Amino acid sequence: MRIGNVVGYWSTNIGNSFFQLSAEKLLKEMGHDVFNIPDLSGYADLQSKSKNSLDLLSYYSLDALVLHGPMFRSNITEIMASLLEIQVDRKIPVLLLGAGMMDYDSKYSEKYRDFIDRCNVKFISTRDEATYEYLSGMNLSNTVLHNGIDLAFFLPKFYHKNTLKKELIVLNFDQIDEPKFKEVDSGEIQINHQSFTYRVGNKSEPLKLFKKFAPFVKWIWQRDINRELLINHDNILRTEHRYNPYFGKKIYSKSRTFASDHPTGYIDIYSNSKLTLSNRVHACALTLANGGKAMYFSNSKRAALLDRVVGDDSYTEKPVRINSSIIEDEYVNLIKALKNVIKD
Repeated sequence: MRIGNVVGYWSTNIGNSFFQLSAEKLLKEMGHDVFNIPDLSGYADLQSKSKNSLDLLSYYSLDALVLHGPMFRSNITEIMASLLEIQVDRKIPVLLLGAGMMDYDSKYSEKYRDFIDRCNVKFISTRDEATYEYLSGMNLSNTVLHNGIDLAFFLPKFYHKNTLKKELIVLNFDQIDEPKFKEVDSGEIQINHQSFTYRVGNKSEPLKLFKKFAPFVKWIWQRDINRELLINHDNILRTEHRYNPYFGKKIYSKSRTFASDHPTGYIDIYSNSKLTLSNRVHACALTLANGGKAMYFSNSKRAALLDRVVGDDSYTEKPVRINSSIIEDEYVNLIKALKNVIKD
């Protein structure tokens, strides 16, 4: 089967690449002819109101199309408008892998149902329990629903680990202010044989217009934070998941920061991280999938995808590790479910 795997928006959130690349490799391992195609222009159209952008999707010959991530949101129709138009004529089977929700309100259920029906969605593998329960309650008679996990957890199965010179400790805070860490005799976090407690000012991410410009001003008061953590500890580094729009003072406001518009470096960093502290779920997910510990610092509902592998929300209270057999079991179950829907 010739399958188009939608990828993109890496430079604005490199975490997207983790599950998109994993989907490509998984489907290829199943024996399908898989190729990546650029993401739909829906988000760009919403921001620029431009009607002149070209979606290459209509130019490809496909047997199936794969979409990923939290596409269930209040403006799903606007974002997917071009896909809906194409599907009126083509009716290509659509598979949603690692699907999540941004808006869980029941008032959007008919909008979600309309999208699923009009786009000919034949298979949905969810990434969190809440999304699975929501969609289960909609009684989708023509769609196979699978209670799965985020595909970023499968990425280590497909990419050889490039061992770095030392195990890393990674701090990734590009949406909220980095917590202040204080050395104590007994704390929640262990860094280089030292014990730390922490204080975070606000776990809520900026909203609406403030979300757009907050990252470009907070570097002013954040640039000298936790300076003591970096003294003589060259295995502590920071990552920035949003490379675009590029603003050097924002991205590199703290010492030893890595930023790129390509996922390779991030994959190597999280593969070698023994501890990741972050407000980004996919920084935590890839670290956990590689056997490291992670702790999540945000009140975003996206954290529900971590619940699926951790089993609870203890990752918000202390660094945790997961049982690798959980990921393997989920991988086998997803393959079985997909084989019942897509054939060679």
